Amino acid sequence: AMMADLQRRFSMGIHYRNSELVKVDTPEHPFWYVNIFIGLAHETMKMQYHIRRAYAEGEINYCAWAARNLLELRVWTLYATASRENAWRFHQDQYADGLSLVRILERSADKLPRAMDAQFLKEAAATIRPLMEEHAAKADVTDKLPYLNAKQMSKQFDLEGEFELYNVMFSKVLHSTGLSVLVAQNEDSKVNTMDSMFRYAATCALAILDALNVRLKAENLPVFE
Repeated sequence: AMMADLQRRFSMGIHYRNSELVKVDTPEHPFWYVNIFIGLAHETMKMQYHIRRAYAEGEINYCAWAARNLLELRVWTLYATASRENAWRFHQDQYADGLSLVRILERSADKLPRAMDAQFLKEAAATIRPLMEEHAAKADVTDKLPYLNAKQMSKQFDLEGEFELYNVMFSKVLHSTGLSVLVAQNEDSKVNTMDSMFRYAATCALAILDALNVRLKAENLPVFE
């Protein structure tokens, strides 16, 4: 039933709706704000496709990857649709995340044994940082702003227990080590694990679509269905 629900509700209509929303840029609904809904819907559309495909193909690691992404997307959707302030902070997070990547490049360069590799990273960071800082400044973001943490955000929506349980479970099965290796050798365990992952991930995908539609309707914007 959940497979059918996903196929029915995540139709090409979502792409058509996004093509309409991408044209919206008004004082009431600036593009940065509308783009959050576009991005969340687009990524959820992709991940529900992946979870369906992974489940049909019996690929446990693939299934876990898509399921974990849908879990995180559910948290971010709840957070970003809760208020305009949250939406702005979520918008800022792309720059906070980008600057954190630049910092990793800079720190890693000093730990590489080969001078050639270290120099390459330093040059890459030096090229990226000014561009990233320029874009970040427009959103009032500096190196001091930490990126958002999905686990911490889950507490605001009474999802802390669920997030901890399923994030750990999906992560254990996602990587080709430990539990994922052992589960894959036992067909019953593999089927039971994939059934559990698929059901929860499908629930997340449908909940995301519901939350997006509620917010879009409240904003008098076109809904996804």
